Amino acid sequence: MAVVYNALDRLVEEVGLDARHTRYLYDPTGLILGRLEEGYLTAQPRLGRKLVQAPLPHQ
Repeated sequence: MAVVYNALDRLVEEVGLDARHTRYLYDPTGLILGRLEEGYLTAQPRLGRKLVQAPLPHQ
């Protein structure tokens, strides 16, 4: 397992033992917005909102 931290010591990427890549997204204040895993973006719940998981659009 490998992990990558940014200059502000936030976890930004990890690679699991199964080679799955996960990236973490933060807002400017440092709160986590979501994670990107295997082409799916999972938003973090805020103020009682439900967790949303949706495939990313093709670019």
